[in-house]
Amino acid sequence: MIIFIYLRNPPSILNISTGIAEGVLCVLALTAAILMALSIHEFSHAYVAYKCGDDTARLLGRVTLNPIKHIDPMGFFMLLIAGFGWAKPVPVSPNRFKKRVRDDIFVSLAGVFANLVTAFFAAGILGLLWLLAGHNIAFFEVNKYWYLLFYLVFRFFTFFVMINIGLALFNIIPIFPLDGFHVIQNLLGADSRVVWFLRRYGMYILLGLIVLGMFMWTPLDWYIITLRGIINGWFRKFWGLFGLYG
Repeated sequence: MIIFIYLRNPPSILNISTGIAEGVLCVLALTAAILMALSIHEFSHAYVAYKCGDDTARLLGRVTLNPIKHIDPMGFFMLLIAGFGWAKPVPVSPNRFKKRVRDDIFVSLAGVFANLVTAFFAAGILGLLWLLAGHNIAFFEVNKYWYLLFYLVFRFFTFFVMINIGLALFNIIPIFPLDGFHVIQNLLGADSRVVWFLRRYGMYILLGLIVLGMFMWTPLDWYIITLRGIINGWFRKFWGLFGLYG
């Protein structure tokens, strides 16, 4: 259980410990990061769909970053507990698109693209926070309240980077009902045997991997964790060119 792990053993910064306070702030940061990352993902789908001629999501109030409009309670709970979850799907009417196939691909990839771009800039902010932490160790050791505020912000951006990258990698998987499936369906055609198989069995495969991942290491775990680390490393190297991350 992810939130209980962070409550009991919150990762410290600068070897300064404040006990249970860090655990509570860690969970708050995780919760805020999940809400924001999911909202960015779904907002991007809705916004690009609107720009492509379909105002279905806009009329339902989904062209917003307000988490209340996008969060599915069970999907959010699963993200907090198991690390995998979902938000409310953005309703789309492809027949309203200016160019159906092209625009459907754009809308499908919008969330993935937005999450990666967000993670990229959030990694830059996190690098700046690393520098601030290194230059203010003595100050934080004496002023614990300022340290806790810094801890909350630092943990938020740490989670925010990793969750955004993870959401992008997860949603690009070409299995129904993920975004990657819609791309494959548009490229191969709805009558393709591959598309038929993924539509018919994709949900079961996905749920099986997620449930199995709660008990053992799975290909899905390897894919997400490995590529997330690689992409995060690229982001850190880029911002390191500007002196961030020490």
